[in-house]
Amino acid sequence: MAILNLRAVTALAPAMLLVFLIPTNGFGGQVYQLGQIYAEPFPSVVAQSQVVASAGTFKYASVVFPPGQHVLQFDVIDDLDPTTYVYVMDEQNLSSFLRSGRGQCIATPCGEVARSHTTTISVAAQTRAYILVDNRNGVMLPARVVFRELQPGGEQGFLMHWDAKMRLLQSILQIPTFPIVFKRCGFANAFADAKGITMCYELYWELQKSLGETRLANSAYQWTLYHELGHALLFRFNLPAYSNEEYADEFAAFLAVLLNEEDSILASAEFFARNGSVLEAIRKSFKDDRHPLSAQRARNLYSWLASPGPLISRWHTAMLKHFRTEYLRTLLASPHMSPWVNPTEVQHELRMRYSQ
Repeated sequence: MAILNLRAVTALAPAMLLVFLIPTNGFGGQVYQLGQIYAEPFPSVVAQSQVVASAGTFKYASVVFPPGQHVLQFDVIDDLDPTTYVYVMDEQNLSSFLRSGRGQCIATPCGEVARSHTTTISVAAQTRAYILVDNRNGVMLPARVVFRELQPGGEQGFLMHWDAKMRLLQSILQIPTFPIVFKRCGFANAFADAKGITMCYELYWELQKSLGETRLANSAYQWTLYHELGHALLFRFNLPAYSNEEYADEFAAFLAVLLNEEDSILASAEFFARNGSVLEAIRKSFKDDRHPLSAQRARNLYSWLASPGPLISRWHTAMLKHFRTEYLRTLLASPHMSPWVNPTEVQHELRMRYSQ
């Protein structure tokens, strides 16, 4: 349940973010920047994963490459000894490998891959290739290799989406300038610190894997950004609860309701409900993790979604001094103003601003 359609007042926001798209090396490698949003070159949403169940086995999958250059990325994960063998072969060499264990590659990798490997393949005509994962030298454990094709220049649409999202938020809240960086971290996480916010691609891939649908993964990833934004803004607004994880969850749910994005709350709740034991095991590897148990987070999200009134009222009061004047005026003038927002508080805040 939303207070009012905030998209209608987005045009009132001042142009606070510069809009440009340039490669830069300020975050440990090439990244692309749009305003205060930064992104490393990122993979397409279509990814293939090959799981080789145990030592002594191999599997392969076919991939069709159209003419041109293709940047391929291979990540070995879920293996204590993260070195396995990966081959990129055409059909003739795959047949030879299956018969004799030998065959030539048409591109790298052509042998051991430890953790991660990126390569480029150029094809003059449409080519069917086979990605073969060989775990026969493994000890006992399974190996999972994720294959992705990177999309140079594909960052623009991605950055435009998040820049538009931040512009919408800045039409509501007085958000200080700080960077939001989307990057590969080597682990599934997202975090806020004194410098800004970091959103790991691995978390998005984990959401995709768990929820099984791109739309749900997008929604849950968006809610996670709101959670980290809660930490960042509460810190910058000098509020004492900035490190409290439950408050950050509340703030994320508040923003989602405010923006008519309740589906992001639902998707996140579903993720926490499905993956409680796995997430708790992962968090034990991070020092000082203060997140509530996933089952409790899921229950909280379902509760706020079912009855958002107290949440809206509490956070409107807490954020009153940080809302934009245009938003407060629109809130008072709207016939759809929620009964949970106290108009007396809003009017008092506006009078205080007018008197200064």
